[in-house]
Parts: sequence; structure tokens; C-alpha cells
Amino acid sequence: MRWVVRTCAAVNCKRLDADDVLLRGDLIETFNILTGIEKVGVEQFFELNDTGYNLRGHSKRLTVNRCRLDFRKYFFSNRVVHHWNNLTQEIVDARSVNVFRNRLDRHWQDMGI
Repeated sequence: MRWVVRTCAAVNCKRLDADDVLLRGDLIETFNILTGIEKVGVEQFFELNDTGYNLRGHSKRLTVNRCRLDFRKYFFSNRVVHHWNNLTQEIVDARSVNVFRNRLDRHWQDMGI
């Protein structure tokens, strides 16, 4: 819980509830994994969408893994896919983690979250 308070204070997110702050952390971790900042194989967590065409969204879209068991859908790798795919190309193409955080916060502020 201390992490949530520190993160919220750093972002000045008085309007965000705990779920939004945790989602923000999940999206930042997803960015770290996909850009190689975290030394973890992308294929361990995510499957990139390689359909060959991109009708909408950004170039780093993820595919939702189908799961038979109900509790699997709450894992980090499935929980974050929908939110990651809804981000804009500008946010996903950030040069660094700090730029990603700032653009994500600005995007949420514009959406009224």
C-alpha cells in the first residue's frame, strides 16, 4: 500500500483510485518488457499481434491469450492487454519510461480519468 501512496504522490493523481494506480503500474511494466528495459523475454508474457495488417491502433498491439481456467484471465499478461491496445501510437513509441509515464498521464487527463 505504501507503493500506491508514493506512486500517487509522485504523479499528483489525487483523483485516481487504487485500481487506476495499479493499472498505471501494469502499463509501465508492459512498456518495460516490450522495449527490453526489463531483461525478460517478451514471449514469456505476451504474444504480439502479427496479422500482417493493422487497421487501427498502434504497431505494438498484443493478442489476448485464450484460457480455459477462469483464474488465468486475471494474470498480469491477460489483464493488461485490452488497456495496452487502447493506447495511442504516440504513447507506445515513447523514448524512455519517463516519457511514457508523462504521455500516459496526459492521455488519461484528457480522457477525464
